[in-house]
Amino acid sequence: MRKDIMRGQRFVLALLAGAVISGQPLAREASGTTVGVKPDAKAAGAGGLRIIEIKGPIYMGDVITTNRRGQVQIIFVDDTKFVVGANSKVIIDAFVFNANKTAQDVSISAIKGTFRFITGKSPKDNYSIRTPSMTIGVRGTAFDLAVRPGESMVVVYEGQTNLCDILNRCMEANRGTMAASTQEGVRSVPAGADQRRRLEAYFPLIKSQAGLGAAFAVRLPANFAGGPTGDPGDKGTAGDKPEPKRPGPSPDPDGRPRPRL
Repeated sequence: MRKDIMRGQRFVLALLAGAVISGQPLAREASGTTVGVKPDAKAAGAGGLRIIEIKGPIYMGDVITTNRRGQVQIIFVDDTKFVVGANSKVIIDAFVFNANKTAQDVSISAIKGTFRFITGKSPKDNYSIRTPSMTIGVRGTAFDLAVRPGESMVVVYEGQTNLCDILNRCMEANRGTMAASTQEGVRSVPAGADQRRRLEAYFPLIKSQAGLGAAFAVRLPANFAGGPTGDPGDKGTAGDKPEPKRPGPSPDPDGRPRPRL
C-alpha cells in the first residue's frame, strides 16, 4: 500500500515537472475574455507577464496594467462587463464561479486609474470592488470609478451602490449620484462647479464613449452628460445654466417697438 502511494506521488511530481520543463502551464479556466483592447495593456499572473490581446483570457489573480493609450474591455463568465481605462492598474483578486456560470465570489482591487463596471447575472451580494480608500458593494449596478492618490470617486448610472470608507463609514449612492471617499470619509459630491471639474478631469468615459462596444456603453443621466468636450448631442453637465435670454427691444413711448442697435 505504501509503495502504491509513493508511486502515485512520484507520478504527480513527474507530471508537474514535465509541465515546467515543456513550458506548458497547468490548465486554468479563464474568468473572462477580452472583447476590446487598445495597446498597451499587460497582465501578470500565474503564467507570467503577457500582452493582452483581443479575445484573450483573463484569469483570477491577474494584475492588469495599461499605459496612457491603453484600454481593456472584458466580459466575465457571468456576463459582468468591466472596462480598464488608460493609465490604470487593477487586480482580479477572486472570480469563483459555478457550473451555471454564475459567480460565487467576485473581488476586484482597483489600484489606480479609471474603470467602468456593469454587473452580470450573479447575485449582487457576491460582488466587491475595493480601492485604497473605498469598498463598493453593488446592486444591479452600472458605474464609473476613478482612483487617484488619496481619493476614490464613483458616478452611478444604474441601480445602487453601497460605499464604505476605510473606517467602514458608509453611504448609499443611487442613479445620477457622484460620491468621493478620502481618509476623512465618504460623501456625495453635489451638482455644481466641483462636480463638473471632477467629471472633466477624472472620467474620460463620460466625456466620450467612442470606441466602447455596445455592451459597455451606458445611458448617461442628464447631469453627467458630456459637457463642452462631450459627444455631439450632449446636453451639458450638472450645474450648467441656460444662456440668459437677450431682452427684446423696448417700445417707444407711443408703443411702437424701438429698433435694436
